[in-house]
Amino acid sequence: VFGATAVDLLTITVITAVQGGYESSVYLFYFPAILGFSVAFPSAITGLMVVATCFFYGVISVTTGGPVTDTFLITTSRLIMLAGTAACGILYQRLERRRRQAVTEAQEKLMAQISRRSTPTASVNTPPIVKEGA
Repeated sequence: VFGATAVDLLTITVITAVQGGYESSVYLFYFPAILGFSVAFPSAITGLMVVATCFFYGVISVTTGGPVTDTFLITTSRLIMLAGTAACGILYQRLERRRRQAVTEAQEKLMAQISRRSTPTASVNTPPIVKEGA
């Protein structure tokens, strides 16, 4: 699964480079790819992939752009947006994990209460049954 994601990112990078690098609008496809794997993979894997993506896109963008100051500022803002997308995905993943854990704990607690109430128990104060005439 990690390999398929790496291939996706590599494909976007190659197409971006072939279509002019800095001037290419294909870099926009990084956003859904990064969001998808940031929700699906552990934070460490996401961080590694985002750093690699930002590095390669940054190198391509700076080397194929126009004046250095303009290219640098715009590329930096794009890289910040890519990292921010990953951060939002990681945050969502953590919040969703906590929510699901809370639901699971509440369900287990409820099931334990149901099982306690459904087991028959003898009352301590119940008088013994005595047959008449015995």
